Amino acid sequence: MDHEGTELTILDEEGTEEEDLKTVFIFPLTKSVPYAFEGNQLQAEAIKLFAPSSIHSKQCAALKQAFFRALPKNIGIDSVDVDEDATADIGGKEIIIMMAMSDSVDLAATFEIARELFVSGDVALLDGQAKMKKIHTQKMSQHDWEQMIGAYMANFILASALIEMNEKRSNRS
Repeated sequence: MDHEGTELTILDEEGTEEEDLKTVFIFPLTKSVPYAFEGNQLQAEAIKLFAPSSIHSKQCAALKQAFFRALPKNIGIDSVDVDEDATADIGGKEIIIMMAMSDSVDLAATFEIARELFVSGDVALLDGQAKMKKIHTQKMSQHDWEQMIGAYMANFILASALIEMNEKRSNRS
């Protein structure tokens, strides 16, 4: 299963599908991840991801900075042309490729920062029920791992940065 073109399911706090509210989304796995829950051995088929809160500021700042370091040097925030649907054009795959191609980003360190975020206890749940732990991230396929980091950044971390860029552009007009 290729995540490119995969539409993410957006849920509100009660788990009801909602179009505009981006506080939760389900990331489908291409390869299941084993985990234990309530005494049962299960295979996770998806990970329910929640928007970060201010307790995650350190990790979010590092991930956001990694993305902006990956942008071409001649592009500044004031010169970036961002429209309201900009986050729809940025997917996990593109974010990871940009960071991987950048001499200014330590991708391995960025992945470890993402791991800290996902195992913090309130950001990622296997099949929406069990807290993700380091061992689970280590059992994920590399493809799923990279795509999940990129999708999380696009949906939550960079979405706020793109909104900030839009506000700066509006204030200049």
